[in-house]
Amino acid sequence: KLAFSQKGIGMETAAYFMLVAAASAVGIWGPQFLQDILKTDLKGIGATLGVVYLLGTIAMAAAGSMADHAGPRERILMSAMALSAIGFFVMASFTANPTISMIGFGLGAIGYLAAFPVFWGSLTPRLNPMAAAAAIALVNSIGNLGGAIGPGILGPVKQNMGLAPAVMGLAIMM
Repeated sequence: KLAFSQKGIGMETAAYFMLVAAASAVGIWGPQFLQDILKTDLKGIGATLGVVYLLGTIAMAAAGSMADHAGPRERILMSAMALSAIGFFVMASFTANPTISMIGFGLGAIGYLAAFPVFWGSLTPRLNPMAAAAAIALVNSIGNLGGAIGPGILGPVKQNMGLAPAVMGLAIMM
């Protein structure tokens, strides 16, 4: 009961749901998206994803550090999620241009990866200490359902409508 009474808990739960949905969808469908864009073999896809996730790891550390030193974490969180949405929008809009599309994919992945470390740091300080554990469990439990729903939605969209609408789904999630 205390978890549901926390101010803004619904918005945080929805944001985490969408963040996890997009991250899981990229994890599952990202290699196929890259195959469609780059028309390369598995080594090329793996190398590309390796570079993107290396940059994403650097962005995670930078975003976490900024959040600890710069003040309002919510602004950093929203900026990371907006960067991700813009990146996936660019990718969806330029699927015929591999260079621009890959820049969009990179920005999209870097943005959602940078959002993860900032998310929990922006949520927990606002929680009532008596309800914090329950509220965190609520947000995490409902949010993690996005890990099943996101890929489950984007897979059929990609198979039935194509790459651009599927990637646009990622932009909408973010």
